[in-house]
Amino acid sequence: MKSVLIAYYTKTGSTKETAQLIEKTLKEAGLNAEAKAVSDDLSPADYDACIIGGPVNGMQWVPQAAQFASKWAEILKTKKTVLFCLSYIYLTGGSFWKNSIAKILKPFADSTDAMETAVFGGRVEGPLPAPMRFIFGIKRDSPLDLVNHEGIAAWAKELAPRLQDGD
Repeated sequence: MKSVLIAYYTKTGSTKETAQLIEKTLKEAGLNAEAKAVSDDLSPADYDACIIGGPVNGMQWVPQAAQFASKWAEILKTKKTVLFCLSYIYLTGGSFWKNSIAKILKPFADSTDAMETAVFGGRVEGPLPAPMRFIFGIKRDSPLDLVNHEGIAAWAKELAPRLQDGD
């Protein structure tokens, strides 16, 4: 049975929820998956595959997820690696911001030879101030929670056989 580390960093809990949903879905598909928060003593070395996730903050992947991917890049190149981020603006903002967020994971995908990247919707804790909505092109009545659990589970279910395939 293939083992998969789902290493995540969360600020508000939505990335943890996402990692746990991916873990559950991969387990249902027959993989030995573990969702764990990134830390100094967490290593992908003992796993067959690694999924790394974190939110977008300040138009960048959070430093904790980025540093984990960078620290272990050489080991990740020898494993099936997948990267994901959560972003509220990706689903609600204007096209400039969507295009910018779509490229956030590329440097990390290149340095780890990641087989795939994904951007999922995120959540904000309260309504955004008018100037921020204007800058990002977000409508006033946009929902605060854009985490699509069904879509994430479907993505993980499609990913599972690719993680199981030997190489």
